[in-house]
Amino acid sequence: MKKTAITLSLLRKLLILEEGKSLPGSQLKGDWVEQLLGEATLVCDVQKSRKRYFVANLAAFRQFVTSFFGIENIENAINALSDEHLTRAEAVKATGGSKPKSIRSMTGFLVNSYQPIQATLNKIPIVIAPPKGSFYFIADYENFEIPSYITIVGVENAENFRYIRQQQYLFSGITPLFVSRYPQNGDLIKWLQRIPNSYLHFGDLDLAGINIFQTEFKPYLKERASFFIPNDSALRLSKGNRERYDIQLEKFGKIKSTDKNIQKLIDLINLYHRGYDQEGFIESER
Repeated sequence: MKKTAITLSLLRKLLILEEGKSLPGSQLKGDWVEQLLGEATLVCDVQKSRKRYFVANLAAFRQFVTSFFGIENIENAINALSDEHLTRAEAVKATGGSKPKSIRSMTGFLVNSYQPIQATLNKIPIVIAPPKGSFYFIADYENFEIPSYITIVGVENAENFRYIRQQQYLFSGITPLFVSRYPQNGDLIKWLQRIPNSYLHFGDLDLAGINIFQTEFKPYLKERASFFIPNDSALRLSKGNRERYDIQLEKFGKIKSTDKNIQKLIDLINLYHRGYDQEGFIESER
């Protein structure tokens, strides 16, 4: 018999049945339903050609839920799975060993730095100083703290995040901690909203890159968020990628910004009909 995944939707249906209420047949599907019907624990009431199911034997129903799903208390299982901080281990305990859907074991985001950054994790002092060729992954990000003078630099592309030491020349005026936009799981923006630090978005100098900043970061971070625009933007764009611009034009051609510096960049992009790939900022190793 195929294993039934434990979801909040399923648990809520089980609770409705346990409380003596009925459910339409369209909402109850699967081997477990057929088994309960076969045992006459669940019965069908036909009203105007529509089927509704209800529990005829509550004791047998509860015993079935325990043996089939491994759940001894449906309401407790619902409360457990409703907890957004639930770990997979806790979820398995709450559902009696059945693996629930949509529980992420790997929460958090990547950080990188070319200089030591003092921080705390769960109130324990740590130093962010990944050796060359490596990054740190902050899983318990809700308990990750950094000094307020640190500027968070969000990096769009993986290659730039990996070779951040070869881009130090771009960030001489700040003390940066680099974070990766990937994986896009929402944890990074939650952390950024919680802390007071300034955020600098470091991405492609093109219409899509500006759209990423204006839709994924600026609305949540407001005045704390800014877009990285180098002094030589015009020169870089004059040598940029025309094909990239043409591809993005249909979707992002009407993009505007209330930020005068970003709008100037948009105007330059449209003037040259080119975009500049972020990877172009990476200098060769000496």
